[in-house]
Amino acid sequence: MGNEVYQSQKCKLKYSKSQIDRAAQLIRHGCSDEERQQSIEMIQNFRELHLYPLMLMKNHLARAAAKVDKDKKILVARRLKRLSTIIDKLERPSLDGGRTSNAIKLTRMQDVGGCRAIVRNLDQLIQLKERLLKSKSVHRIVKEYDYLTPKDSGYSGIHLAYSCFDQKEDQYPWRKTKIEIQLRTQLQHAWATSLEIIDTLEGIKLKTSSEGHPEWRRFFYLAGCLVAHDEKACTLDELVVSQYEGELKELERTLSVRRKLSTYTIALNLTSDANLIKKLPKNHKGHYLVTMRNAENKPNTKTKKCS
Repeated sequence: MGNEVYQSQKCKLKYSKSQIDRAAQLIRHGCSDEERQQSIEMIQNFRELHLYPLMLMKNHLARAAAKVDKDKKILVARRLKRLSTIIDKLERPSLDGGRTSNAIKLTRMQDVGGCRAIVRNLDQLIQLKERLLKSKSVHRIVKEYDYLTPKDSGYSGIHLAYSCFDQKEDQYPWRKTKIEIQLRTQLQHAWATSLEIIDTLEGIKLKTSSEGHPEWRRFFYLAGCLVAHDEKACTLDELVVSQYEGELKELERTLSVRRKLSTYTIALNLTSDANLIKKLPKNHKGHYLVTMRNAENKPNTKTKKCS
């Protein structure tokens, strides 16, 4: 049975990578309806190529996670980026807030296939990262992205970009397929899930665009910085903490954050809208912690400063 599952995921590429990138360019710059349909078919095939290595990488991550947490309470999941999300990314004029034009090559996109581990705290996150970095595997880590000091959006976590079957012969169908592993603490994941909920149900694009909705952006930036401070990923001066907490509380009131998140949670548990369910994170149920912070946590003075 297990072997049948593996075999069912083995989708091979029907087109050359140059054809795939050409299809992505046509989507970005505009084309006829017929060309668009053909391009989407090529992109879908490239997307499905990631199914097999994605399954293997999830198993690799799960084994490492089980060694970090003997109780096996680290949540490990996988996801294939939706076709609509890939198309949206290709069609965006810019991926960095307008500083440069969007010139991304689809075949170099590192997160078409992705795995995620949600750990209890920062100590577990570091342990899991180190175990993955040291593990012997046919899949090679080509880059580490350290976002423990939050990005401008407030996002925090660790990303590891893998090149799968890196040393296999050139003819091997899945050689150098890119899969991304994301490592988050429970608090970091609560932050990210809250942002996705607000994005979907408010009809805005905080996650995929850097334009518009400054109050929501400021709210999530402040929340992300304070979560990082509480988890000792980095430290803020006491004066800054007080300032951020006051500003966050005011934005929470202005935007009705708690009410919206709690209302949405109840509504989502009852919704029968299949399209809405598909858009939302699979583990959306429960309490989304963005404003509930543990005031008893004291920062470690040895940690790096939050920017």
